[in-house]
Amino acid sequence: MKRSWSPTQPGPEGLGWAVAVPVPAPRDTQSVDSVEVEQWVAIERGEAQLTWDLWSASIERSTALTPAGKRAVRAMVDAIAEYLGEDWLARFLPSGARRSRAGLPLMSWHWWPTNDVPHVYARLLELGSRLRLLQGSSGMADLRRNLRRDLGQFTHSLLQLEVGGLAARAGWGVTFEPGVGNESSRTDLLLVKDRDAMLVEVKGFLLDQQSSEDLTFSRRVSMALLGIESREQVTFDGEIEPGIEDDKLAAWLEELALLAADVARSGLVIETTPPSGGRLVIQPGYPATGAGHSTTIRHGDEWRRITTALKAKAEQGRGDHPLWLRFDETSQFWALTVPPDYPRRLLHERLARGLSAELAGFDHVAGIVLSSAPTAGSTVGAEDTWENLDGHATSLVCTTQPPFWRESLVVAGPNNAAMRQRAEWSSWYATEGSWLDWALDRLGVPPLAELVMPISPPEVDSG
Repeated sequence: MKRSWSPTQPGPEGLGWAVAVPVPAPRDTQSVDSVEVEQWVAIERGEAQLTWDLWSASIERSTALTPAGKRAVRAMVDAIAEYLGEDWLARFLPSGARRSRAGLPLMSWHWWPTNDVPHVYARLLELGSRLRLLQGSSGMADLRRNLRRDLGQFTHSLLQLEVGGLAARAGWGVTFEPGVGNESSRTDLLLVKDRDAMLVEVKGFLLDQQSSEDLTFSRRVSMALLGIESREQVTFDGEIEPGIEDDKLAAWLEELALLAADVARSGLVIETTPPSGGRLVIQPGYPATGAGHSTTIRHGDEWRRITTALKAKAEQGRGDHPLWLRFDETSQFWALTVPPDYPRRLLHERLARGLSAELAGFDHVAGIVLSSAPTAGSTVGAEDTWENLDGHATSLVCTTQPPFWRESLVVAGPNNAAMRQRAEWSSWYATEGSWLDWALDRLGVPPLAELVMPISPPEVDSG
């Protein structure tokens, strides 16, 4: 299946790592201490190691946090640093001699305080709150050991903490990494409330390699074309197929820049064919109503990936209690599997039927929660929805922290215990957006609205 992505749609998440030389670039560049810049340069040269204090130094310069917000975020960063260890950033930072290593999640613009926006601070507050509220839970030491040992465990552990935090709010006791079956087997969580109990296996999916390559290509081309449009006051209209080699891509973009300059001078429309296929029209004037450029995104068999993981996790989580599977899909999965105008309810109904059929092969699996990663930049999640579907399923579209939202699908088996637990899971994710304020209140911290600066509406020119 193919799907196009254009700059006017929500952008691909997780692709925007910090630049190789991560010198902070806050809004007020004059406030950056020269010693701080020298420390970053030394890290890039491999002559020094990154510390938590340096990583979080921009919190004190934040224009998005209130004074109370700066204190709260600083306290949560301290909690994260204490849990992960003082050397955690240094061991995994892709700089100097270690530049070829996998990107460090906390150096992405979703987590690094240098990106001085509220959603970054909300993430840090959530993580710190979960660590503090769950610190007495059995198995937290095992979770910490996994996080310290393997960078690849970061996303997986975040998902465990997310489920544990939501369950704790609803009064469930939380155990991480409990043993199941024989002594050598473990599952991700055990949740207990009164006489009810459930085991949980979690899994986060990354984009397949084909989609990742195409999205990276799309982003590079789109940014280049937007730059040419702005500079020459022209508009690109059409679709570009992926698969242009790097050297040919650079040459083609240079050619497009020259063609755009010709269009701007002459006022004539030029049509050209990208090297990989497609059609691109260059029109004078910027912007042109109804025009726009997009690139085609290919992807693999996502359904097969889900069913394969379902079978593997079902076997791994066999124990004395019903098993729930919590799968976290990237937002691109939900966007790429169907046309952009495909009704959400129909998509969720199709997924629910397929998942119910798969779950029928495992008597010990009570259900599955399939959720998208929180995404932003769309009006789809402007109104939260909760719909009960045929086949023991619940469809949810809920705000996490504005402007982020996610859609979830909860599918349960036909027995009474599974149906009761399905209601629990549905409630957890339907109210996820209020979890942070609940957690902050438990920790004696003001609500998020008092920690971040209000966003001022744009001024309207009355003249």
